[in-house]
Amino acid sequence: MSADNVDKIREEIKLVEQELSASNLTPEYIKNLSKKHAKYKQIIQLQDEIDSLSKEIIGVNKVTRDNDEELAEMAELEKIELEAKKIKVEKQLRLILLPCDPYDTKNVFLEIRAGVGGDESSLFAADLMRLYIRFISDMGWKHEIRDINSTGLKGIKNATLYIKGENAYSWLKCEIGVHRVQRVPQTEASGRVHTSTITVAVMPELDDVEVTIEAKDLKIDTYRAGGAGGQNVNKVSTAVRLKHKPTGIVVECQQERSQYQNRMLAEELL
Repeated sequence: MSADNVDKIREEIKLVEQELSASNLTPEYIKNLSKKHAKYKQIIQLQDEIDSLSKEIIGVNKVTRDNDEELAEMAELEKIELEAKKIKVEKQLRLILLPCDPYDTKNVFLEIRAGVGGDESSLFAADLMRLYIRFISDMGWKHEIRDINSTGLKGIKNATLYIKGENAYSWLKCEIGVHRVQRVPQTEASGRVHTSTITVAVMPELDDVEVTIEAKDLKIDTYRAGGAGGQNVNKVSTAVRLKHKPTGIVVECQQERSQYQNRMLAEELL
């Protein structure tokens, strides 16, 4: 970074600190200012470390030209270590300076769908859902299973998770796409390797906005939920499918035990 840019960031830190000293700030505004302050401080800290390493490298470089061969060799090794450390710190700084995705801090809806591979694909989808849930737990986040369509072999045809956590979208957005596994399925008696795929979609939770959906634009279907859940979900049409006619968007929800709860969640997803 140029000296001018460093000076600008130092000035920004002072301005943010002045703002934080005000008494009429909302908790949300304080949170955002604190994040900005921490980021600026980290940038300055890394740049100071780079400058310090550069000075050390210049000093060691002079010693490498010393007439004492042993001393010059030791200085050369130290120079290599310092240069490697500098490259590492510069990489950290570049990552911090990358433009942020405006949705990086948002909570997410993560959808898993079984694809090619039949029953093995649904088993792979269930494995991946458990993996995500364990990751969510390790990160200290919270989650809700908003929708799940199970199979009889402990697999899932599809599932939707609502994930709430710091920078959740930033962590999970790269999971979007097709995931493939090659393995001997539990359902394969002859031991042959099969290829199965599933798809993962990750959508950031957007801020509340006024969206008007006319009742006439909705097609509402109810059906019996699959999987475990007792007599109510298996014998009563508690699952809900909504189709928005103008756009063709379809959402389903069968996780809750009542049709009303499933409809509310489906409308929220829509």
